[in-house]
Amino acid sequence: MITYALLYLIPADPARQIAGRSATAETVENIRNQLGLDLPFYQQYFQYLWNLL
Repeated sequence: MITYALLYLIPADPARQIAGRSATAETVENIRNQLGLDLPFYQQYFQYLWNLL
């Protein structure tokens, strides 16, 4: 849980990095939605645990 929390606190935006610098705001938002980054922290964490199983 500590490792997951530290990764969550990093100021980098994974969706922006995947989309690239020239991506539109809509593209970045779609990537966030697909990856579940628009969910609250606790939901992201439980989804992560579920996917590990």
